[in-house]
Amino acid sequence: MVISEKSNKYQRNMEAKDNILIFESDKEFEDFCIRPYADLISRGRRTIKTSCDYTDEYKQCLKEGKRFIIKAETTKFLGNHFATRCVPVRPEGDKPEITQAVLPVENVEFYDSAIAKKLKIEMLKDVFFEKRSISIFDAADKDWLMKKAEKGNIYAIYCLLNGMHRKYASWYEMFVDEDTDDKVFIWRDDLIDGVTFITEDGEEERLKQMLYDARGRMTKKELKYVRFLPIDTTPLMLELIKRGYDGAASYINDKVILQYLCDNGNKYAAYELYFKNMCGDEEYGFFISKRRARSYFELAKKLGYKFRKDELNELDEEDQPGAEYPQSFKYTLSGDVAKINTIRMLIDDLCERFGTPDNELGLYVPQRILMKVLVGSDTEYYRGIVITMEQETSNRLVIKTEADQGYPLLYALRYAFRGLNVEMERLDNIV
Repeated sequence: MVISEKSNKYQRNMEAKDNILIFESDKEFEDFCIRPYADLISRGRRTIKTSCDYTDEYKQCLKEGKRFIIKAETTKFLGNHFATRCVPVRPEGDKPEITQAVLPVENVEFYDSAIAKKLKIEMLKDVFFEKRSISIFDAADKDWLMKKAEKGNIYAIYCLLNGMHRKYASWYEMFVDEDTDDKVFIWRDDLIDGVTFITEDGEEERLKQMLYDARGRMTKKELKYVRFLPIDTTPLMLELIKRGYDGAASYINDKVILQYLCDNGNKYAAYELYFKNMCGDEEYGFFISKRRARSYFELAKKLGYKFRKDELNELDEEDQPGAEYPQSFKYTLSGDVAKINTIRMLIDDLCERFGTPDNELGLYVPQRILMKVLVGSDTEYYRGIVITMEQETSNRLVIKTEADQGYPLLYALRYAFRGLNVEMERLDNIV
């Protein structure tokens, strides 16, 4: 690519097809998109401040939605979205100073899918260790990733399981620093709606089992990096504990296993039981109970866990859930007739004792009392009221409530009446 000294415009020899510009190398693309000079802003005793920018032609291509393909055996632009170019600083003196322009670029693609696949395979390990974003993969990569996974590649298994639950959008966001007026680019890698890979029947369970089976040959570092996968990582965390990393108990949610670890002297398991009972983790059967939290607090201290100063006072503080923000919820329970009748009779009894049984406007059973009966938790954080209850059939019961949160009662019903199908939906208004 040649820069005309007279016009300072680019004379390009690149291929152009439809809405695509094809470049022979990274350098050709970088010369195309970065302006061939930097403006001098200020000069210090040892440093100079400059401003670099894109070429007008590159900016125009972005406006038109054009894509850029690099026709090369290797390219740095897969997983790396910065272009660099050494340019002179204007105004030029007898010995022009040179600075390096570094700018984020968009819409870069690859000439050969086989080359792109090769580069992505090389980056699997970097994605696993969070050095690169999983957003470099798309739905078309699933087939070859599955083949890698079937051969026992834990990095491919990790990427597939992550992508079956999550989808990321990655881009550079620019803002101007208020103090220096510099353009600052921040790499954004945000979780968005949707998934990267569509899951077929049985695929996820098979991949999880592959990962569990591979835990014996995984390094401690690899085991630590899988702890945030959106799956049950308990077998992997137990492997870490087996190898002497007791802190892995902090990433286990199973009540029985945490209690077992706690009974065997794991201070992190004791702390986790304290924390979950203190703050609640209803999905896993932990409902707020300061009484239970206190017992685990004392045990964790005895085992040598060092609490923060602010945690020492939390047990003695009164519940402070703040202002009420009531929402309407509908719970549909179906299944065993005996269990349905038990719930109906329980709410009828609570209504007689604490509610308004003859009130046409609603039962007004305090949800806090219902939660105490169901799971032994008595806290203002579970406040709310049961408005109506209707037994539609012998094995189907509908309960409507008004509360700050809907999930605590959902999980309490599932926990107290295991095997019963309990579903919840949020309503705009109580009917």
